[in-house]
This record gives sequence, structure tokens and C-alpha cells, in this order.
Amino acid sequence: MGADVEQKQKELAIVQKALSQCEDKIATEGRNQVSWSEELNIRKTLHKNVTTERATLQARVESAQENKKCACLLEHFQFLNAFHRRNLQRLLEDKKEKQKTILSKMEHSSRQLSNLVNRDVSQGLSSLQRLRDTNNYPGLYGPLYELFTVDDPKFEQAIEVTAENR
Repeated sequence: MGADVEQKQKELAIVQKALSQCEDKIATEGRNQVSWSEELNIRKTLHKNVTTERATLQARVESAQENKKCACLLEHFQFLNAFHRRNLQRLLEDKKEKQKTILSKMEHSSRQLSNLVNRDVSQGLSSLQRLRDTNNYPGLYGPLYELFTVDDPKFEQAIEVTAENR
């Protein structure tokens, strides 16, 4: 983008130099043939052309500068996007690792629970969970001890009595 601006500035300098040479040539060769009023009109036209060309080149330079700014902003945005993507990837990996840890702990706790109860109850709970996970039985939600949550400790005994089927 910077090279484009420099190129336009060089083109402007070349046009101005050529214009100056033309003006010099007209001035030296045509003084005797062209009247002062005609020369004034020619100079006005040349000045108008130079002014127009200068404005055009200036607009191109400004456009190139705007393009350079846009390119810089785009590059900055892409950098930030990549940075945030890496951070999100790290967070996702952390969450997956925590999930694996929790699942491992849950499986360990489930095995410990199976070891605490007799074999028939353990097999029954395993069968119930397997049936629930296959979703073939609507209305089957799992064993009672999984369905209760108690926030108040005074109700814990009632839940334990229900779970033991007393």
C-alpha cells in the first residue's frame, strides 16, 4: 500500500515536470506568434489541467492511504481473532479435561457404591441404569436415590427411609 502511494506521488512529480517543460517551450517558441491574451488563456487552461490532475492524484493517494489503513485494521482484526480462537481452544480443552476428571470420579464412586451393596442389588441397579440409558422405556427415570435432592438436612432421614424401602 505504501508503495502505491509513493508511485502516485512519483507520477504527480513527472506530470508536473512535463507541464513545466511544456510551459517553458511554449514561452520560448511562441512569444512572437501568440498574443499575451492567448498565452494567458493557454496558461489558465494548463493551470486548470494541472489542478485537476493534482486533485485526481491526491484523491488516489488518499484512497491508497485509506486502503493501507483498512489493511492494517484487517490484519489487526485477524490477529485478535486468532488470539481469541487460541484462548477459546484452551478453555475448551480445560473444560474437556475437567469433564473427563468428573466422569472418572463418578465411575469410581459408582464402583464404590456397587461394592457397598450386595450383589443382587448392585446388578439390579446396573440393569435399571442400562435400561434408562437406552431410552426404550418411557417413564423410567432411574433409582430413587438419584431422583431426590435435599437441601435441608432435616429431610435426609425421610429420604434414607424411602430409599431403604422400610
